Amino acid sequence: VLVILLIVLAFARPYLPSVGRAFTGGAQQKHVVILLDTSASMEQGDRWQKAMAAARDAVSSLGERDRAQIVTFGSEYEIRNLATSDKAQLRAVLDAGVSPTASTTSYTQAFRAVEKIAEDSAQPLSVVLISDLQKSGVAGRQGFPSGPVSDFKLVDVAGKDAPNWTVSGARSHRVIYRAKYPDRLLVEV
Repeated sequence: VLVILLIVLAFARPYLPSVGRAFTGGAQQKHVVILLDTSASMEQGDRWQKAMAAARDAVSSLGERDRAQIVTFGSEYEIRNLATSDKAQLRAVLDAGVSPTASTTSYTQAFRAVEKIAEDSAQPLSVVLISDLQKSGVAGRQGFPSGPVSDFKLVDVAGKDAPNWTVSGARSHRVIYRAKYPDRLLVEV
């Protein structure tokens, strides 16, 4: 009867946190979300190289039982992988075509990604945000992600004296003054 009970428990896979901690020495598993800004401003100077180095450092600092996901964001977000503890796989994600795009920065998108991942995670998230911290990425009264975040690390790759401006929009309006000036270009800086 005891053997049958143990087989049933093995297939049921009950969650027993105290037993798990006894076997792992009390080490807690973390779910790390690495948010990597891929907006156009990241191409300036050595920002992208600093950002990739910071992302690789975040991967290297993972514990043996920690799981991580890499999220790129600009005007949209993209979750690049499922949660994994395989550091080689995480480095491969970083090396496989992650690069700055022509998009603008939107921290709202980064926080939406965190909320989406938090929906599927059974534990609080540890977030690493790597960006040049463009002010144009903050839209109105934007708040911190509503999902459970236990730790937040901010990595600024812009440097101290970097100018903080961007071209946020450009559009052409057809205005007829004369045949000599058929268009007008409006640029928002």
